[in-house]
Amino acid sequence: MAGTVSVARVLSRAELGLDAPLVQVEAHLGAGLPSFSIVGLPAPVVRESRERVRAAILNSGFQFPAGRITVNLAPAELLKHGGRFDLPIALALLVASGQVRAAARWQFECYGELGLAGELKPVGGIFLAALHARGAGHALIVPQTNGEEARLSGHTTAYGVLDLRAATLRLAQSDSSCATAGGECASSRAREAADGAAAPVPLAAHTLADVVGHWQAKRALIIAAAGGHSLLMVGPPGSGKSMLAARLPALLPAVIGQ
Repeated sequence: MAGTVSVARVLSRAELGLDAPLVQVEAHLGAGLPSFSIVGLPAPVVRESRERVRAAILNSGFQFPAGRITVNLAPAELLKHGGRFDLPIALALLVASGQVRAAARWQFECYGELGLAGELKPVGGIFLAALHARGAGHALIVPQTNGEEARLSGHTTAYGVLDLRAATLRLAQSDSSCATAGGECASSRAREAADGAAAPVPLAAHTLADVVGHWQAKRALIIAAAGGHSLLMVGPPGSGKSMLAARLPALLPAVIGQ
């Protein structure tokens, strides 16, 4: 293909307790019989991303690269698990094949599980990843449904996108916002409101009075806020972790909550 660069790298992070070590997703396109290998100690769910990525690329209007494809998740000694690497793998392949221009790919960290039609599905651990990305000075590309979770970390350059095509447009942009067909990249609550999306409710408006049940979790939040303790929330998607975390700032003193 014209403009093929053969090798491309996109940033992401793994989950390791309270740490989120940086992972370089490297894609190499070589000559030879068609094959698609993922190396770098991937868990089975990461190896399965080959089929999700292939279908998502084709159904998003791109060409799937021909030839021998090798994706390396570095560092090799770190176990990678979860569907969060689908998006960075797909973006690395599109950049390596010259179909996407990544103007600032080293400044972006990318997360998201891909559906077969190219849509982005939410993944866990975005709050922790956003905290580390903020410290490293990296912007974020995450599924739109993870956007509020990323902003809870205080990250000001977290972009929520709907699908793979919207993510490629965001990756190629150097400005602070973009509107795309099939997805929206939003750099701020003001941008979302200007585009006609519902503006997020201010954090101070989220209180424990909104939460039905979960009395043990609410008690833990109150104790942590009163004593200045740390919290670790663990549970499957939909169990209420993000909902509870959004209500913690309302329990903190004004000088801390702001």
